[in-house]
Amino acid sequence: MNIPKEIIEKKCTDAKEELKKINIELVSTDIVRDDPEEKESKRAVKKLLTENFDFLIVCVAGWIPSYTVISITSEFYYKPILLWGLSGYYENDRLITTGDQAGTSAIRKTMEDMDYNFKYVYNCPNLLPRIDKIKNFAKAVKAVSSLKHS
Repeated sequence: MNIPKEIIEKKCTDAKEELKKINIELVSTDIVRDDPEEKESKRAVKKLLTENFDFLIVCVAGWIPSYTVISITSEFYYKPILLWGLSGYYENDRLITTGDQAGTSAIRKTMEDMDYNFKYVYNCPNLLPRIDKIKNFAKAVKAVSSLKHS
């Protein structure tokens, strides 16, 4: 809400690039924003239902109400989920934040209460993303997925 679209798009593009560096094959949707009619979350669900993927990455780049995220994740409750909270950044010695951490904190509690199988990873301003944690999660999910068919 009230965050320039360009900032969110850049943060999401950067996150996708980090995932590609560790060879995660991505299936993605356009950015989902909160909207009262839930058109964006329904669009995302419709797209994701046509794809095959091992786990869902919920990449939070700015404040978003929990109900918007849960309306998507509830369709994929049976899959492991990576909840990834991006972070603010410094510009001219000033922290610029889009509410990513506040958004993931609210979503995390809801996901815990709903007994989702998820891992929470978060970025910190001016530090490299914890890609090692994401990579380890992806490896574990892939191993479990492979064992199901052995």
